[in-house]
Amino acid sequence: MGKQIRTIIFCLSGLLILAGLTLYLTGWNVAPWLFAIGAAGITLYHLILPTEGLNVRQKRLQRFNVIGGIILLASSWFMFRHRTEWILGLTIAVIFMVYAAFVPGDKK
Repeated sequence: MGKQIRTIIFCLSGLLILAGLTLYLTGWNVAPWLFAIGAAGITLYHLILPTEGLNVRQKRLQRFNVIGGIILLASSWFMFRHRTEWILGLTIAVIFMVYAAFVPGDKK
């Protein structure tokens, strides 16, 4: 899959997650679906990202992003069940993804 397609999937998924979160607060029934599709897109993006040529630390950070995506999918399940645990799952997923984004992957 090309780099542009992966970038489009990532951006659209992020927008769907954001739309799902804001619409959930207003009480729309379509909000969990938007969040779930966005979470699936983010997880798919991190799963199809090529890892050949990465060092051990970069691969570990990539796995953090995959785990964060899976936690986002679990959060969407809680959102469908109208339980409040989705907030905790979202927080944990964001911590994983922000850590992986700001920790340098190459150590010299």
